[in-house]
Amino acid sequence: MQVLKKIIVALVLCSVVSVVAFAEPDTYKNATGVFGLGWAGGTSGDSGGGGGLHYQRWFTNRLGGQITFGGWYETGASGGIASVDYSALAAFQGIFHKFNASDYLGGVLYGWVMAGHRGYTKSVQGDLVFYPNVVLGVGLGLEFVLYEHLSFPLEFGYAGELPNNIAFGFSAGMGIRYRF
Repeated sequence: MQVLKKIIVALVLCSVVSVVAFAEPDTYKNATGVFGLGWAGGTSGDSGGGGGLHYQRWFTNRLGGQITFGGWYETGASGGIASVDYSALAAFQGIFHKFNASDYLGGVLYGWVMAGHRGYTKSVQGDLVFYPNVVLGVGLGLEFVLYEHLSFPLEFGYAGELPNNIAFGFSAGMGIRYRF
C-alpha cells in the first residue's frame, strides 16, 4: 500500500511539472481575495503569522506587489478584550516564469520580498501587554489561475518578526483570490 501511495504522488507531481512547462503571460493584472502567511521559530518557541483581506497587482509584465490586512480579537470572561492579533503586510514581486497550459489553466512563478507590521497582546502576570513588531520575509511563490480569473497563490520562504520575541524561520502561505 505504501508503494502505491508513492507511485500516485510521483504521478501527480510529474503531471504538475509537465503542466508548468508551458509559458504565456496572464491577461488580468489585479486580484483580490484572502491570504494567510505563517512562520515558525522564535526565542520562546512561538510562531507568527499574518493574513486577511488581500490585494495583488502586476504593475508590468515582470513586476508586481501585494498588500494584506487582517486581525482578530478575543473577549474575556468579563466581556473585556482578552487578546488581539493584527497584521499589515506588503510584498514586492518579480516574475521568473509565466505559463498558460491551456484555455483554463495558467499562472506564474515569482520571487517576493515582504515587509510589514504585526501587533499582538499577551497576558504577562495577569496584565495584557502589547507587542508591536516589524515583519520581514523573502521567498518564492507559485500562482495557479483557473479560467483566467480564479487564482490560488502558494508562497514559501523565510520570514519572521522583531524586536519583540524575535521569530525567523520557514514560512508558508496560501490564499484564494479573483483576478480582474
